Parts: sequence; C-alpha cells; structure tokens
Amino acid sequence: MNHTNSSENLVKLIDFSMTRTKDCADEDNKSTDISVRYCAPEILKSIDQSNYSEASDVYSLGVLMWEACSHGKVPYGSDTSNDDIRQRRLSDEQLLQPNDCHTRIWIIIEHCLLRTPEIRDTMKKIQSKFLEIHLEKSEPSHQRRNPRSQRRNREESYRPKTPPINSQPTLLIECRYCSRQFTWNALDPHEVEKR
Repeated sequence: MNHTNSSENLVKLIDFSMTRTKDCADEDNKSTDISVRYCAPEILKSIDQSNYSEASDVYSLGVLMWEACSHGKVPYGSDTSNDDIRQRRLSDEQLLQPNDCHTRIWIIIEHCLLRTPEIRDTMKKIQSKFLEIHLEKSEPSHQRRNPRSQRRNREESYRPKTPPINSQPTLLIECRYCSRQFTWNALDPHEVEKR
C-alpha cells in the first residue's frame, strides 16, 4: 500500500472461494500455502471444505487487508508448513494488528476475521465503513467539530448535483482542497494533483 499516493492503491478482488486448501506432498510449492493462510476457520474445520460463502470470502479479505497493512508480510510467517499453519489456526491463533495499521482500519479487519461467520461484516458493510472513513478524511476540520453540520454535509454529499440520465444516482464527494464535486473514481487522482 502506498500511503503517500493513494492513486496507486488500486485493488481488484476476485472470488476467494476459488482458492481451495490442498494436501500437498511438495511443501516447497508456495501456491498451496496461500489457501491455508487465507481460508476461513469454518473451511479449515470442514471435512469436504465446501462451506464457501460470502462470510468465508470476507474472512479471506480480512487476511488480505492485514497483509496490505503489514507492508506485504506473509500471514503466519513465510517459513511455516501448511500443517503447522492449520494447527495454529485451529488452535485459535489470531493475526495481530500491524504497527502502521490505523485503528479504524484495524477494527474493520478484526470484524472480517471473527471466528463466527454469521457475525462477520458483509462486503456491503465493509464498503460503507471505508466510505465513511474516506468522507471523514475529506471534510474540512471546522466541520468535524460540529456533529450536526458533519451529518448534514455528509447527507448532502450523497446527493448527486445533477441526476445522470438512465442510471442510478451518482455519489459525488467534495474535494478537500478546492471544494469541487467529483465521483469516487475521479476524486483521488484530482486530490493527488492538488497536493
């Protein structure tokens, strides 16, 4: 993750349920390590490993976010075998908060890594939590002090200025440097230019 240039932080996610744990005689094959490190506990515990769901994908996303926040460290160590990792995971060993991980981001990660799948956040809830953090960062500091104006301004930022033709309403967010309105995708590159 590049903390100084957010326009370089583009991540595309695919279906984590495509990742399967494998018993592999060749421990040097690092591609099999990934599945055990990123698998949700309910999948490691199941005999046929068929408990894939949005909740198991959320768990895998939490491990991926942990890896990004720890600047690419391998979850549970790089020199550990699949069997050792599986035992540590089944013994309830948890990933610790990386040193440079902001507390609000860590809370999101922790909610992804909950052992009980039914109480993990959904992908939609994770998205809204990140949007909330982004909106708070983009508000001028004088608005942060007043909760009423903060709520009113946040509500206004959700309203599109002009309705798009034949589509869903577009979320417009105000640039913290020049107060112009941008779509989510256009805001980060614009703010990088303004710095």
